Amino acid sequence: MVNYVMDRDYNKETKERHKRYREMHPDYMGNWYKNNPNYRLEYGRRYRMSRKQKSMEYAINRNYNLSIDQYNKILNYQENKCAICKRPFETTN
Repeated sequence: MVNYVMDRDYNKETKERHKRYREMHPDYMGNWYKNNPNYRLEYGRRYRMSRKQKSMEYAINRNYNLSIDQYNKILNYQENKCAICKRPFETTN
């Protein structure tokens, strides 16, 4: 099996092929994004909303290095309140 990441010839050929394509089609993507300026923002919003639970799990793991089960156990232990000020957390939808 070829490791394309380490194959310098393959990487060089791929970069050259992409460069030729961009030279042959200089305004294809540029014009599309100019004509659809909010596409990326709207797509990102829809994607995050459709995967809200996964996004939350990812953020908890990334920010606190906790699994969702560990996070929920901590919330239950704190009775869904801040550990410092003891105010209840507000749920957001």
